[in-house]
Amino acid sequence: MYISIVLVVDTIVSFIDKEILIEYLDKRRKNEVLAVVGDFSKAKKKLGWIAKTNFRHGIRVTFEWYS
Repeated sequence: MYISIVLVVDTIVSFIDKEILIEYLDKRRKNEVLAVVGDFSKAKKKLGWIAKTNFRHGIRVTFEWYS
């Protein structure tokens, strides 16, 4: 599953009770990394590891911990 920064921001904003204005810019910095993709298949194969928390729940728990 590809998770963008926009999705992370939108998910966090959905937990907040007030309206927040987010400004998205089209400009990118020179040599900016556009995407980083993680593959956990090796951890699953070698260690038997599987995620116990989905993305939305993990962001919510982290958000609540910092709040």
